[in-house]
Amino acid sequence: MKKSKIKKTIQFLLFTVFIVGVGTHMFAQENQSTDLKDFEIIIEQADRVIKMKCVKGCAWNELSFGITYYDTKSVDEFGMTETNKNSSIIDENLANFLFSLKITINGIKLEGVEGTAWTDLSFPLSKKDKQKINQFGMSLTKD
Repeated sequence: MKKSKIKKTIQFLLFTVFIVGVGTHMFAQENQSTDLKDFEIIIEQADRVIKMKCVKGCAWNELSFGITYYDTKSVDEFGMTETNKNSSIIDENLANFLFSLKITINGIKLEGVEGTAWTDLSFPLSKKDKQKINQFGMSLTKD
């Protein structure tokens, strides 16, 4: 009888260690998304011109550029860039992000490349409308 009790105790301990190990691993993966630095950008569309205002986390205040349907533009914390070009400059006061932007028939399509919790983000954006985005996705604008 003692052997079965010891066996059950060992099984219980192994099970507990397994659960704690899996839980810790899951927590570590979840923590990666919380390491993202804050940024806030307001996007506005006006006659195939995109206007962006950075509220937080960028070296730039405003960007404005012409864009045609399905043309891709890339933006990082320093302004316009190329999608496959990672900045070698790291500034601890800025968010480290990179995303591409397209105008589609349905609105705006963003693809997060670096520094975002999202990989694809799409939303309708009529002329003169504004949409705020951050490292986690879309947020409400205060206008």
